[in-house]
Amino acid sequence: MGVVSEHAQDEPVEQRQPVDEPPTPEPTQEPGLPAAPEPIEAIVSPDHLDEPEVVGDAEPEAHDEPAPEPEQPTWTRFDVTDESVMEEALAAAVAAIRAGECIVLPTDTVYGIGVRAQDAAAVTRLLEAKGRGRDMPPPVLVADTAMVGALVDELTDYALGLASQFWPGPLTLILTAQEGLGMDLGDTEGTIAVRVPDHEFARQLLRRTGPLAVSSANISGQPASTSIDDAIAQLGNSVAVYLDSGDTPGSAPSSIVDFTVSSAGELVRLGALDEGILLAYAPLMTYEKPVADEPAPEVDQPAEDEPADEVATDGVPTDDGPQDDLPADEAPAEDAPTVAPSTEETRVDAPPDDVPPVQETPTPPRNAAD
Repeated sequence: MGVVSEHAQDEPVEQRQPVDEPPTPEPTQEPGLPAAPEPIEAIVSPDHLDEPEVVGDAEPEAHDEPAPEPEQPTWTRFDVTDESVMEEALAAAVAAIRAGECIVLPTDTVYGIGVRAQDAAAVTRLLEAKGRGRDMPPPVLVADTAMVGALVDELTDYALGLASQFWPGPLTLILTAQEGLGMDLGDTEGTIAVRVPDHEFARQLLRRTGPLAVSSANISGQPASTSIDDAIAQLGNSVAVYLDSGDTPGSAPSSIVDFTVSSAGELVRLGALDEGILLAYAPLMTYEKPVADEPAPEVDQPAEDEPADEVATDGVPTDDGPQDDLPADEAPAEDAPTVAPSTEETRVDAPPDDVPPVQETPTPPRNAAD
């Protein structure tokens, strides 16, 4: 309430109330209770006006984020079956190889992803594109057999015999790498795998680029690419140039023979060339066939009413199997002397008293000479 001056006590004071608003009642205070606190207006920042109110542990409603846009292709695809673009395709592939990029090229087996073999960074890029480590180094493709001599320490007669028969073709040879070769292909332990593909366009490219480190154009553990679309689906923008030559003849990779473990060769992978045709030209080559998982043989269980082994009247099993199941008092002692058979024939009509006595001889030592 307002304070009235003592000089104005005799003058009437006119108190006007708002026309539209009723007077605000004063709060009543009950005796003995503390006064109610004054209301505090909430201060709301303009920056938080659009945020939903969070009550307790409830989280604000999440808004759906837009889906990321698909990755735009950065690669170039050439149809090398079209002679009008073949030269352009070769030039683009050579430029990509010199720039340290990966390309996908056709071969006589499956599509391969290739880089310059002397470029260690490019080889690393190839392995990363496939999701493969250095423990699985890629083979090296060359255009002609004559180029192999610059890569290996020696081409033995056995290796040369197979190469002369199956190159160009689906045969890879593992040989000892030439010292100071300057190719960091991975953990090769001083070896190199080489091949001459039987594909004319691939060999034209190899004559321009030199040796290429080439592996199957697929993610490690996935099926090999038999079409350029398969390769694009798996490798995408990790490859700069895709060279499309149509579907491959099949899905089998090259066969691999290792001449670093045996001078006559060891067949370490069957592929487009089977074991028989390779052995025809390398009869001393070794090959350990993989053991197929076979189910365990079923054991016939004896009937409940019959004993497991038929026992003769003298207590000795009728079969020649082991006697481990005999009772302790019936099993022969380990050091007991053996009973030698009688050398004389017993006559059928002779009485039992005429049978000569059985002679016992000691058992010879296990390591005794015959």
